This record gives sequence, C-alpha cells and structure tokens, in this order.
Amino acid sequence: MEIDENLKNIQESETEVEAGKEFIKETLTLEEAAKRLARKKIWHSRLLVVGVIVAIVGCIIGYLISDLSNVRSVKVINNSFLSAEYIMDQVGISTESDFIFIFPKIKELSLKSDPLIKDVKITRGPNHSVVIDVTENGIVGYRYEEKMQLILGDGSYVDFKSKYISNLSLLPMFMSVPEEKIKMVAEKLAELDPEVVMRISEVRDYALSYDENMIKFVMEDGYAVYSSMDGISYLKDYLSIIKNTGSSNRCIYFDTENKVAVMRSCSELEELYRRHLDGDEPEKTEGEENTETEGQGTGE
Repeated sequence: MEIDENLKNIQESETEVEAGKEFIKETLTLEEAAKRLARKKIWHSRLLVVGVIVAIVGCIIGYLISDLSNVRSVKVINNSFLSAEYIMDQVGISTESDFIFIFPKIKELSLKSDPLIKDVKITRGPNHSVVIDVTENGIVGYRYEEKMQLILGDGSYVDFKSKYISNLSLLPMFMSVPEEKIKMVAEKLAELDPEVVMRISEVRDYALSYDENMIKFVMEDGYAVYSSMDGISYLKDYLSIIKNTGSSNRCIYFDTENKVAVMRSCSELEELYRRHLDGDEPEKTEGEENTETEGQGTGE
C-alpha cells in the first residue's frame, strides 16, 4: 500500500511539473506574441511615417517641376536705356525660375557688381510676381573708336554688346570729340533727365578762341545747340526754347554770361569754328556774338 501511495504521489508530482511546464510555455508564447505584435506596430508606424515623407517629397518635387512653381511675371522698372532682357539675364530671373528659390538680397548682389548698374532692388510680389527696380549708372552716349563703347556719366567706357540696349538710337553718338572733353560732357549730361539726353542725336566737337571747351549737340529734330560746358544744363529748357522761338534759324547758342539762348545763323557759327581751326578767328565782341535775332531766358 505504501508503495502504491508513493507511486501515486510521484505521478501527481509529474503531472504538476508537466502542468507547470505547459503554463510556462503558454506564458512564453503569449509574451512572444505580444512582442511580435509590438514590433509589427512599430514597423507599421515606420512605414506610415516613411510613406508620408515620400508623399510630401513627391508633392514638392512634382510642384517644383511643374509650371505652378514658376515665376509668373517679371517687371523691370526705371530702366531708361538698358533692356529689360539684359537686366533679367544678369540677375538670373525669368518666368522659368522657381519662385521659392528667389532670394532678393542675393540676386541684388549679382547686379550691383555690373558697371552699368548703380543700384537695384528686387521685390517678390503676390501671384508669383517679381519687380526689379533699377537705377542705371548714367549712360549718356556711345562712341566708335576701333570698337563701339558706351559712355557712362563719370566719363568711363564699357565695351558695347547688343544685349545691353535694345534701341541704340536712344543714345547720342559722340563724333570726333577729344578724350578730355568727353569726360566733361558726360558728367554734365549725367545731371540731366534721360528724356533730355534722348533728344540728342549727335555730340560733336566745337571751340572758339575765347572758349576751347565748347560742344555742339545735333538734336533729333534737326536743331543744333552750341554751348560751353557750363551751358549744357540749359538743355533742360530745350523744348521750351524751340517752342517759343519765332526765328527761322535752326541753331541755338547758349550764352551763359547773360543766361539766354540765342537763335543764330548756323552758317555763321560753323564759319567761326572753321576760322578758329585755321587760326584766323577774330576775338569775341559783343556785336559779333549777338548778330542774330532772338534771345530767350533759360529759366535760371
């Protein structure tokens, strides 16, 4: 009986051990399942984040390569002589540029180093618009000495390129004007409005015995203006002068001493210049200077 009792106890112990093992196995299985589920959730979350990032990047790339991201309009303002195409090309902005990559301050630096540009301000506007406000470096004319050059308001030169100016006829051509005079004339013309400079067709050398530093302007409408350097500022009154004259003469002499514009005979003024070059020009006299009819105040 005792042996049977012991066998029974051993069997019960083995049963309990097996039950314990089964419990442990089930517990481990549940923990493993829980870990797998957690890892799966993490993996799904990562996939979701990656998917969102890919979608955002895809949208950005799609936007950038589409026309929707482009600049829709570019407006160049306050350029008198330089072409809008040249300015846009120099600053690197067109309707094919990506609007969000236009940083005005950086773009402005690329233009401020241009000798033809004095200052520039770039503004990004609504509806993907860009405005380029330009201050030119006083272009006052051009000359041809072996090669064509633009003349700036400080008397310096820049080799001409067709892309600079769309209509060269807007500028006066300096013809046979000595180097030292070009600088003086350029500085005076730079003080005038561009609209006044545009009315000048040619700039030619001129001199008299009492004033070597004179200049002749051939105007676009056929008049000619003869002036000392100090009288060049009177060109601002040019339209008023020819409007109010009753003289048949087509030449205007700026008398800076009396601050008047005198209508004189063109042939007389050219004869005086010829005689000066030949060395037999008479000295200035009051009667000689005012042989022709009409004088008008210059507004000063």
